[in-house]
Amino acid sequence: MKAGSGHRTRTAQTLPAALLLLSLAAETAAASEVLWRIEAGLGAAHSFGSMLAIQQDGSPRIELEANWEARSLEAPVYYAWRVSRWSGGRAWALRFIHHKLYLANPTPEIERFSLSHGLNLLTAERGWDVAGWWLWAGLGVVIAHPESTVRGLQRAEDRGGPLGGGYFVTGPAAALAAAWRRPLGRRAGLVLEARSVVSRARVPIASGAASVRNASLHLSCALDVGF
Repeated sequence: MKAGSGHRTRTAQTLPAALLLLSLAAETAAASEVLWRIEAGLGAAHSFGSMLAIQQDGSPRIELEANWEARSLEAPVYYAWRVSRWSGGRAWALRFIHHKLYLANPTPEIERFSLSHGLNLLTAERGWDVAGWWLWAGLGVVIAHPESTVRGLQRAEDRGGPLGGGYFVTGPAAALAAAWRRPLGRRAGLVLEARSVVSRARVPIASGAASVRNASLHLSCALDVGF
């Protein structure tokens, strides 16, 4: 056998193995690739009834089984955004939802009560890609803008709060969500999401404070871009 033919034989034997190793390396690199995504969209929410408790200086405490309206399509409309960092089918994300509450059963004492600018939900979230579905779990805070008239006393709505403009960091929030993404090209996609949220807010009113728990369901549709 010629020396050249032996060299060619060894090359023919090692080439498939080398190609296999390169393929596995490429798959591993793709799996560990870090991808940033930005989502922004609109949606709607439904809030379940809950207890509204009001304590006002010099007056008895009020407790009302409140019914709530979200009015998601009325200005200021419901909107949401998320920034996420994906790696290996898992993600960390920051999610913001402009959610609202309007008291649907006012009383002679509670003439008006709403969080219409709104009951904003800011959560840090962990995400998983499971069989093409994005699953999310998050914890965060409520940033609320209260508007109320109680016992004839109206609170100045656009003043106060550590954030200014009448916005207050008022309590905790927890969320679970599932989303489905339809690609619209190489980097863009349409994301449909269903979400459940529980939260608690304690907000100022004129000469007092109000406390409300909120359990809500959310549906949103967002445009997603990865880079």
